[in-house]
This record gives sequence, C-alpha cells and structure tokens, in this order.
Amino acid sequence: MRKDEYLTFKALEAAEKRGEDYEIDSRWVERSSIAIIAPHGGSIEPLTDRIASRIAAEDFSFYAFRGLTPPGSRLHITSSRFDEPLCVDLLSGHERALSIHGWGESGERICIGGRDRELVAALRVGLETAGIRVDDATAGLGGAEPQNIVNRCRSTRGVQLELTMALRKNPKSVDALIHTVRCTLQQLPQVNQK
Repeated sequence: MRKDEYLTFKALEAAEKRGEDYEIDSRWVERSSIAIIAPHGGSIEPLTDRIASRIAAEDFSFYAFRGLTPPGSRLHITSSRFDEPLCVDLLSGHERALSIHGWGESGERICIGGRDRELVAALRVGLETAGIRVDDATAGLGGAEPQNIVNRCRSTRGVQLELTMALRKNPKSVDALIHTVRCTLQQLPQVNQK
C-alpha cells in the first residue's frame, strides 16, 4: 500500500498547481440520482477517469480528479481521506455513488466492494455473466469505511470497483464492463434530485 504525500486536498492544493499538476472535471446531471467518480484519474491510476466518464456518459453525474504529473504520482489521496470540495458537494446531492479505481493485481479482473450491498450483488452478477472475473474486496480495498469518498452520497452507501491494468488496457473488456455497469445502474430507481 502506497503512502500518501498529502493527507487532505487542502494540503495538496497548497503545494500543487491546478492546470499544471492536476485538473478536476465534473458534470452534474440533474435528472440522475447516481454519481460516477474517479478520484485517482490521469497519471495516478491511469484510464480510471476515462472509464468512469464513459460509464456516466450523459445519464449519470461524473467527477474526476486527474493527475497530470508523471506516473507513480504523488497526488494520490486515499479514498477515506479524499475531501476535494467539488466531489464532496456532488456526492452530497446524489443518492448513490460508484467509484472507479486502479488495482495493482495481475490478470483481467475486478475487485468489488462497498457499503451498497444490493448494488454490489447486482454488479457482480452482471459482470460475471459478461465473462469478467470479479473478486471480493481485499483488505484496504473494501470501500466500506463510512468516510470513504464513495460513501459520502446521500444513502452513505457506495460501490467501489478496482480494475487491474490488464483489464483497463483491453478495449473489449472495457466495453463489456461499461455496458454491464450502465445497464445495471439504469435498472435502479431514480430518486428526484430537486
């Protein structure tokens, strides 16, 4: 497990330059009660922000924090301490949340965790049916801590998907993942955001 250089976004913001070292992207979809986030996008956990953006498309709200520094980035803030204000605000306005992360294990597989057990179960079934290997969350990757950024949505129960690099780099697997996740999310009842 990596040791973070910054323990809060405020500390990162004081030392790094937005637009040069990192960037933030977000889209709020008023009709959606679901937010898709990638708090470690760009060079931090490559391709996670692109996958999250494709899952969100025009149907779900989206947020990404992207590192622009070289890979192995110092910009990683552990999910249980990730507190970038725009992300916190976006999540507080949505009933459910899904976060996309990079996982350092080998092979094409996903580690799934989170407090939204109903959605975890539905996603597991869908992903396995699509031929994607799904592992239970390992220690430190469970997304179960109440302070984890994905659990800062209204329901306080999000889902965390950790994707191996082999999966992230395989266009066919990524397409299957995105299709499955979107179909699963679209079957959930939407809660009025107003």
